[in-house]
Amino acid sequence: MRFPGLLEQPLGGSVYELLAAQYGVRPAAALERIEAVSAGEEEAAVLGVDSGVPVLAITRTTSDERGVPFEFSQDIFWGDRTRILVHVSDATGTTHSAREQGRLVHFPVGLPKGSPTDGVKTEGL
Repeated sequence: MRFPGLLEQPLGGSVYELLAAQYGVRPAAALERIEAVSAGEEEAAVLGVDSGVPVLAITRTTSDERGVPFEFSQDIFWGDRTRILVHVSDATGTTHSAREQGRLVHFPVGLPKGSPTDGVKTEGL
């Protein structure tokens, strides 16, 4: 077991601070996937919405400084009551961006449903 006694610790504050103080583990990287999905029956019941309404699903895996994953989460949020703020600093290591691939992609407003690439224009940089 990687974190013996974790559930006996006071879990009312920051779990990251607890992991750093008690186990010497700090988050170094996280991969999050954020997508709009339709609420299934179970999610709808928990959120108090109708089945099939749009919700945001966020899946995250967090790794320590050695690249070893230590956190995995799957969260579902109301689609109409959620704000996501993304802060990126020192992103010099990012790869495969549109700029690196030499093209800029423009997505027009109001794409026809079911055809996400209709009307997409690309141009060289």
